[in-house]
Amino acid sequence: MSILMSLLLVGCAGTLPRYSGPFAVRTPANKPLVMGQVKLTTEVEPRTTVLDALVEAGGLTQAAAEESAILYCPGEKLKRLDLKALVRGDMTQNAILNPGCHIWVPKTIRAEVGTWFGALRGSGDAIYLLRGGD
Repeated sequence: MSILMSLLLVGCAGTLPRYSGPFAVRTPANKPLVMGQVKLTTEVEPRTTVLDALVEAGGLTQAAAEESAILYCPGEKLKRLDLKALVRGDMTQNAILNPGCHIWVPKTIRAEVGTWFGALRGSGDAIYLLRGGD
C-alpha cells in the first residue's frame, strides 16, 4: 500500500469529524494533526513546529520510518520530512505547522512486512518464500 493511500485511509478514520475529498481531513478547530507511527495521534496548536508537535505526540514508535515522514499543508505540495536529520539538528526540517497541516509518519518497510507475516502466520495459510531465478 502506498504512503499516499495510507494517508487517505487514515484521513477517513471514524475518529475524525469530516472528510470531504483527498487530503481534506479536518480536525474540530482545523488544527494541525500528527498521526501514523507516533505514540499518540495528536492535534497541536497552529504555528507549532514539527519538532514540538512530535514531542506533544509522545515521540515516534519503534516502527516509524523516520526518514520518510510526510508533511501536508493545504494548497502546497506534499513535503518529505527527514525526522532523523531534524533530531540531529537539521532545522530545515522543522517547518511551522499552519492550520490544516498534517504530519504522517509511516511504518518502515521492515515493520510493514513483519505485520503481514504476523497476520499470515496466525491465519493457518502456508507461507512460501520465493527466491529470484527459481
